[in-house]
Amino acid sequence: MTDIYSTKHIIMGDGERYKLLVNANTGIPLYYPTLYITSQIRGGGQSVSTIQSFITSLKVLLRWSDHYSLDMEERFIRKEFLTLQEVESLRDFCKKPLKEKEPEKSNVIALKRIREGARMAMSKTTPGVYSHTQYNRMTFIADYLKWFAEILTKDRHDQADKSYITAMHKRIKAHRPKKKRRTNRDRDEKGLDLKIVDQVMEVLKPGHEKNPFHDPGVQVRNALIIAMLRFLGIRRGELLNLRVEDINFVSNEVLIFRRPDSLLDPRTYQPLAKTLERTRPINDTRADKLSKYVTAVRSKFPHARR
Repeated sequence: MTDIYSTKHIIMGDGERYKLLVNANTGIPLYYPTLYITSQIRGGGQSVSTIQSFITSLKVLLRWSDHYSLDMEERFIRKEFLTLQEVESLRDFCKKPLKEKEPEKSNVIALKRIREGARMAMSKTTPGVYSHTQYNRMTFIADYLKWFAEILTKDRHDQADKSYITAMHKRIKAHRPKKKRRTNRDRDEKGLDLKIVDQVMEVLKPGHEKNPFHDPGVQVRNALIIAMLRFLGIRRGELLNLRVEDINFVSNEVLIFRRPDSLLDPRTYQPLAKTLERTRPINDTRADKLSKYVTAVRSKFPHARR
């Protein structure tokens, strides 16, 4: 089935990253979703990642309503809110994966697939999204539908209507899957065995015969990326957000700095640092490798200004 809903990514004049849910055929933003994103999510100081999560959840809602030929706007104007059976149907629909496009073929195997391959192979349940994803989708949908119903009936709803809307909101949230408490075992299962990490670092050493990357500069860069992720304990978004001036080659320190919606970052999908700003030490060997990469390799790229 062709998806008629698409996400539009915008970089505003002040550098702010913004996303809209649009009609894929016309490119026109959907009115009520845009109003909700602007007034409730962006207006509430939420991040662009939260906007994306809401848009994904709303796509699920719209696909569900299209699938069952439900006109939610018309229904709510008539003060006909979701029934128990419809909430249960929506709950089941929220389990389904949402794919915007077919994944591109690649020779690179994701580490996540290696970690979860055995567990997924053993699963006998119908393939679907994780329970926490379904939980988040239903939370966004419940809040949106409550707001949507209130907007459409605000000039003519009485206390009874308000009670019905509140009941619908609570009913959707009550049908969310239970949150599972994470254990130390869960955390351990998400990590790679240290022997595998050592093997990866060995193969990615510049000049190694099994290194899958042929360009010498790329080999140096990738080896540094893996080393910094491992030994500095930083997130990938924090790594991708680093600039040359964040590295102090005198004191051998790396500054993890937050710079959301930076005008100097041309990337539409700007990587973000989620944690607090902090300084991480690096040893002499790693500092020397970083310095050589910046001066001898990175400086040759035409857009390497930062």
